[in-house]
Amino acid sequence: MEIFPYYPSTPYAWERHYLLPITYYLLTQVASYLSGERLMAQSVKILYEQLAISN
Repeated sequence: MEIFPYYPSTPYAWERHYLLPITYYLLTQVASYLSGERLMAQSVKILYEQLAISN
């Protein structure tokens, strides 16, 4: 009888079950953050250009 039924036995299984989803999640978060930053920079630049044109 195992105390932790979901705990894998080998280190590779542990990495596959826990570390890979965590690293994948972090990479997707970083990628979405960077793309969001790029979109924010473009929108701010467009906003400044519109303000300069209106002034």
